[in-house]
Amino acid sequence: MLAPHEDRVRKNHHGQTLAEMSAAGGFTSVEALAILEDLDFLAALRLYGLGSAEDSRLMLRKRIECFQRAAQDRKGTTNPEES
Repeated sequence: MLAPHEDRVRKNHHGQTLAEMSAAGGFTSVEALAILEDLDFLAALRLYGLGSAEDSRLMLRKRIECFQRAAQDRKGTTNPEES
């Protein structure tokens, strides 16, 4: 999900790669949203970080669910019961 945004990872994390950041403990929900939205961290903090941490986690969880559904649709493995 984040791999296509490697350039933004490097911009937001002083040249570190996605693999390096993952090995160092990963990202906060606001950091992940910044990467997905192609925003610098401060812009994402203004947009997503001023509410509760739970708000940004819920927003990220929704993005992950959409990503997973799209991946299932591309593979043709959508569960008919979910429709």
